[in-house]
Amino acid sequence: MNGFVYPTIASTGSKQEDFIPKDWKAIKNVESDFNGDGLLDLALVIQKINPIQFDSADYFPKILLIAFQEPDRTYKLNTSTFKIFGEGNWGIGDEAFVNISPQRNLLKITFCTGGTARAYMNYYFQYRNNEWQLVEYTDELYQVPSRDLYVTDINFLTLTMESYTKLNGKKIVDRKKGKPDEIFRLNDITSTNIKLTDIDASTFIDPFKG
Repeated sequence: MNGFVYPTIASTGSKQEDFIPKDWKAIKNVESDFNGDGLLDLALVIQKINPIQFDSADYFPKILLIAFQEPDRTYKLNTSTFKIFGEGNWGIGDEAFVNISPQRNLLKITFCTGGTARAYMNYYFQYRNNEWQLVEYTDELYQVPSRDLYVTDINFLTLTMESYTKLNGKKIVDRKKGKPDEIFRLNDITSTNIKLTDIDASTFIDPFKG
């Protein structure tokens, strides 16, 4: 990306600001007990304050950080990744990232892309077996300004894929059983394999294969 080098993140800190490098800022932050030890952990998305040039356009690099709280109330960096945000603009109005939010012990990451035909992509990660694994994915497609909604919901724990449409307020459901080819880990996901709009709804397949 034009020689851009992402900064090194501190391994420990007593507060959120200790993990934010110089010339970067936090744009989203949440707290939840992600590892089940009864302590509130920290997840935040940080962004470079000034944009860089990528394909003749301004681009703001981002990093997702997750830090677990220690018994002494300090924080220890558990993971960080920038690959999920991609290397360039691919969303509505260039910006694809929408939000992070805790869902009990899950971390939900939302992206949006498209124009009049839009796709909201929601990724639910859980800290399992000492790593962040994708446990659920939903893809919500709709045509602006229509209220008709086309949804694909893949649950990697129950091994089910549910596709349904909402047409004129009526919900039509098609449910599939199957097994994904592999475990999808947070640090392995990039912007080129998180666009899951081409899922073959007739079979439950590896959703990251185009």
